[in-house]
Amino acid sequence: MTYVLSDQVKRVIKAEAVSVEELIHMVKLSAPFTGEGMNRRYHQWVFKVDGYLVEKMMLHDLRTVGATKGDGWIEEEHEGCLGEGCRDCGWTGMVRRYL
Repeated sequence: MTYVLSDQVKRVIKAEAVSVEELIHMVKLSAPFTGEGMNRRYHQWVFKVDGYLVEKMMLHDLRTVGATKGDGWIEEEHEGCLGEGCRDCGWTGMVRRYL
């Protein structure tokens, strides 16, 4: 069976210089994962996979922007990509900002 990649996944692998073959290898060797709406994890990458459809791919850790000290933090849409996901936010579309 052939894997089907969403437009978001195609955008990530192109920007990260990951071949389709390497991505499929990562998905096949990934472990079950729960969190962030994803269901598979391979090292720092997490995926949402439904059968042979790879719907979403992003880095596991939420990126921090601005100062890294404060009384607390909030998660917000990454301004740089308007929540679409990019290399700077780890393809999540979200960032953590300290207060």
